[in-house]
Amino acid sequence: MITTLVQFGFRKPRSEKNGALRHYRTLILPAVILLALFVTPFHSLAKDKATNSNQIDIRQTKQWPKTVKEAVAQILSKMSAKDKEIVKNTKKKDLIKFHFGWGTDIRNEMGLWQGNHALLKDTKAIHPDDASMVIIEAVWKELQNKK
Repeated sequence: MITTLVQFGFRKPRSEKNGALRHYRTLILPAVILLALFVTPFHSLAKDKATNSNQIDIRQTKQWPKTVKEAVAQILSKMSAKDKEIVKNTKKKDLIKFHFGWGTDIRNEMGLWQGNHALLKDTKAIHPDDASMVIIEAVWKELQNKK
């Protein structure tokens, strides 16, 4: 242990009688601090896991849409008339402007990042970002078909 601490810049004791006690005192405080810094994060993680073990993860219980059609129906049921009008009046090539705001909500709420493989597969996209754009385009197409 002494050789390891010496590598970190702590000095060796000058003599066994006089310097050893002083030397070990100067080593104890840094060692305790390092130990506390190392152990504390793991202790708090274990504590959080123990206190939250009885809580249910909403991602496990939420019913995500399995198809693009279900996703579109869910989105349209929650959209305001004003938002529907905005999307309907947007040109298809400009739908990308919805990628970060609305697209992020789609990816999060429909579980595209949390393991909704059925919806990801139905969009025929490999990445959740691409899948959310498929859903946005499907919503846009549905709104174009409504008069």
